[in-house]
Amino acid sequence: APRSGNLVTTRIRKYARDIPIPDEVMEDAQLGAVEYEIRALGRNARQASSDYAFRRSYGDAFTAASGTPDGAALVSNSHTALSGDTIDNLETGVLTAANLEVVVRSLRRQRAQDGTLGGHTAAGLLVALNLHEDAFEVTKSELAPGTADNQANYWSNVYPNMRVGTSAFLHSDYNTLNTNVNTSYFVVSRHHQVTRVSRKSLSTKLVPPDTDRKDRWFYRAKFREVVIPKTWSGVAGSNGTV
Repeated sequence: APRSGNLVTTRIRKYARDIPIPDEVMEDAQLGAVEYEIRALGRNARQASSDYAFRRSYGDAFTAASGTPDGAALVSNSHTALSGDTIDNLETGVLTAANLEVVVRSLRRQRAQDGTLGGHTAAGLLVALNLHEDAFEVTKSELAPGTADNQANYWSNVYPNMRVGTSAFLHSDYNTLNTNVNTSYFVVSRHHQVTRVSRKSLSTKLVPPDTDRKDRWFYRAKFREVVIPKTWSGVAGSNGTV
């Protein structure tokens, strides 16, 4: 029978911006400025969405700011399942083939909320921007990386479809929340619960100057969404500190 617990309320964030365009600029289409600014507004809206998504989840996964409904951080050694079991999805090793195996094994052993085996298999590896090249070499090399022996690479053979991802928002230049952001990495299954709830998808609109006292057009963009970790299930990570 389905069971719920640790219910929480979350706010839906609203993004709304507009560009005022003088009617004369619109008429003259000066130097392509209107087209450029419109493209920039759409790009900035997407960037804002990605920025918030990473800050709310993996960007600060080791503190309460990314907390799941049980009150612990997204990646923590003290999650409490509804069954009463303590769940540990936190590791600390730097990104190597051996330490990645530790994190993947942690994910595969992870219990579900009812105390049974969760049944998770690694489907994605999300790494800091500094680790993207290393992560690709570890997981996609035909032979074992960093060795002189003609040894098969476990990762590219057993997990050939595991996707490797990164983001500039997982770098210290754009993330001051996580002191270990440049060394952190995460393994997720296809059934992870870090969820984007979209109440209104990105929409744009060109508003004519009929009602503006300064005779301006407005190009508007807005969306409403929130990113929430519904639970720790399907996620395991390392801060890469040792």
